[in-house]
Amino acid sequence: MCTKAISVNVRALSDKLNVPLIKPKGSKPYAAADDVLPTDLTPVITHSRPREIQFMRWGLIPANALDIKSVTPMFNARAETLDQKITFKNLIMSSRCLILDAGFYERETQGNERVEWKITPVENEFFYKAGLWTTWKDRLSGEITESFTMITCDPGEHSFAKIHDRMPIIMNQAERRLWMNPNATKEQLLALLKPCSEDVYKVMEHQRKPITGKGRQSPPPLFN
Repeated sequence: MCTKAISVNVRALSDKLNVPLIKPKGSKPYAAADDVLPTDLTPVITHSRPREIQFMRWGLIPANALDIKSVTPMFNARAETLDQKITFKNLIMSSRCLILDAGFYERETQGNERVEWKITPVENEFFYKAGLWTTWKDRLSGEITESFTMITCDPGEHSFAKIHDRMPIIMNQAERRLWMNPNATKEQLLALLKPCSEDVYKVMEHQRKPITGKGRQSPPPLFN
């Protein structure tokens, strides 16, 4: 789920939050008009450096990986098992981040059509999504790659469940302050990993395309 996001105007965001924008050397320019896809550089704020916007690779590469090509990047992490997975459990306390984007897309199959829904903020210009990050170092070149994973949860009875069975953790001001707090306990942090309020976002149909060949049957449209 959530493998295509809407980029945010980082310069305007930097001015609005009154924090510097740190761009990695030699990186591909981040264009505000582009969609953000897995493995792209994405703006984040970490709890260890909360007064600056950094760019990290979407798709976490474990620090102990021998080679970037030898592992499948972890684009999303399930909140329910976060504290049980070796890759993530230590990052909860040491390496939290907020992922910044202006929205995201989800796809749904309806009969013989594939619908793409666009999810955007209602009041704010961008979302703050909960994530975890880490640093991987190439043993031969010494090159460092900072990467992150986006935390998702089960929407349960939430209206988001109408279009997908997973949703990102979108945080309000009080929640992100605690997520960024270096003194927060693990219990406090895990308690934050739940669906956001339904008035935080809006859903609209972005595009609808016919499926070539036989598509699986789905219920009629749930958002009009």
